[in-house]
Amino acid sequence: MPAEGAAFLADESAAEQLRGVFAEHGYDERRVRERLGGTDINRLSQKSLPRFLALTSEGAPLDILIRLFVLRVCVSEAEAVRALSPIDLVSWIGNGVLVFRDECIQSLIRIRPFAGRLLAFDPSDSTFRFDHVLGPGRASIELHNATMRIPFGRALDLGTGCGVQGLGCALHCGQVVCTDVNPRALALAKFNSRLNGAANIEFRSGSLFEPVGSEIFNLILMNMPYAISPDVRFLFRDAGDGGDEFLQRLIREAPAHLAPGGFCLMTAQWAQTDDEPWRARLWKWFRELPFDVWILRQSTQTAASYAENWIAETERPGDAKRWQDWMEYLHRLHIEAIHTGIICLRRRERGAGWFSITDDIATIPPGSGDDLLAGFGLRDFLSALRNDVELLNHSYRVSPKTRISQTSEPAERGWRTTKIILRNHGGLPFACKIDGHVLALILKLNGTQTLDEVIDQFASDAQIDWAPLTEHVVSMARSLIEQGFLLPAT
Repeated sequence: MPAEGAAFLADESAAEQLRGVFAEHGYDERRVRERLGGTDINRLSQKSLPRFLALTSEGAPLDILIRLFVLRVCVSEAEAVRALSPIDLVSWIGNGVLVFRDECIQSLIRIRPFAGRLLAFDPSDSTFRFDHVLGPGRASIELHNATMRIPFGRALDLGTGCGVQGLGCALHCGQVVCTDVNPRALALAKFNSRLNGAANIEFRSGSLFEPVGSEIFNLILMNMPYAISPDVRFLFRDAGDGGDEFLQRLIREAPAHLAPGGFCLMTAQWAQTDDEPWRARLWKWFRELPFDVWILRQSTQTAASYAENWIAETERPGDAKRWQDWMEYLHRLHIEAIHTGIICLRRRERGAGWFSITDDIATIPPGSGDDLLAGFGLRDFLSALRNDVELLNHSYRVSPKTRISQTSEPAERGWRTTKIILRNHGGLPFACKIDGHVLALILKLNGTQTLDEVIDQFASDAQIDWAPLTEHVVSMARSLIEQGFLLPAT
């Protein structure tokens, strides 16, 4: 977007006028999705543009707004005047948000409904600028989904971008501070706060924790630049320090700004080097920090795939020279793979706490914050147990969110079950493969007897000696508790 577009973003009346227009014509997530045939508006594909144009061809104000700000195609001047009335179209063209192009009008920014809010951001249709500001993407959406939506006093959105996290926090936090080193990001985020009438957000310019000095927060969210790249080409992408040192620095500095009992959630990519297991490497980062740590590992890429994917998504796909430079950089740092996930921290009064890693959480769907909050409590429960006997002497019940999936195949006499999987319904997509004996045991857990008593009864009914299986049963119980399938009855 041309620099003169900054005049529009700084115009306080423009956001208020636009909010009124959007409200009048029903420009919200549900109606826009319905108009586009039920398509997830966070995953629009250019190849579907002809279909979307057909679906918005009636010419109603909502159709025109979708074409202008979601699809970013040209509309006639008469259509724009009708949809945006009473906004002065000439002034908007003058300050750079709209342009005449091929005798029609096109928007230079996208404005898209997201999670009950409206977000303006730079389009990602062609090449990126150094100060390009992304809209809701996978990382920011999943961090938003992972956030615990409970009341917090003060929240910090570090590296706010267009304000996705800060605007979400404004709904359940008393005060929100959003920071960014990119002036354009702050301009868009401020505009978005006015567009949504969010009055409890403060914006500050600066790097890392510098803008907040020694201030303390109850919730810190970070969707910072985390790409492990050979140079800094884009403010939204590149971490800048050697390898994942930037991520390590954020982790080291976070305790000084987080109140005891407060949470810090961050999107992250961390390196797997050829000289140390990655789990042990991560544990060293936290072993002397006052945190309970829960890491959700979502995916892993080889160094070659990692470089290839970042180049394809943000630069020139197939650029052999660029790929070779990236690979040489990763090789110098002995990086053989890169992991992606969300790091969830809870501040302790003092001393290091428990450390937990959950693998293969491919997606973080809406509502996952509830599971994260419950998961911290369940890990507290497990960490407080002094031995396996205490675990067995507690009573448990099955979570109401548990679903059982069974696969069977024909056998000589009826059907034979070949696979049993427990799944978490809603929230984090936990899944655990179990056998028939464990399923039978689980079905007996109703919170009235201890696990030890249920096992004894089950073993007696089945006429088996469970003592040799104790270690396996305890390990399975711990796993089921961690994933929220089994809940302490008291």
